[in-house]
Amino acid sequence: MVRAHWLNLNGEWQFANATAGQTPPFGQNLAESVLVPFPIESALSGIQRHQDRMWYRRTFTVP
Repeated sequence: MVRAHWLNLNGEWQFANATAGQTPPFGQNLAESVLVPFPIESALSGIQRHQDRMWYRRTFTVP
């Protein structure tokens, strides 16, 4: 029997506003943090505002 392994990525992620056509901020820390999986408009996310475009970033190690 083959068992699938998975990693839950819920938790604190880096967050930043984005603009149309902006180059992704690869390798850069983002200014804010957001609690995933909550929508950014909710108080639980820690952001609690509407954004049309945004970046999320989190690093992790694949076991």
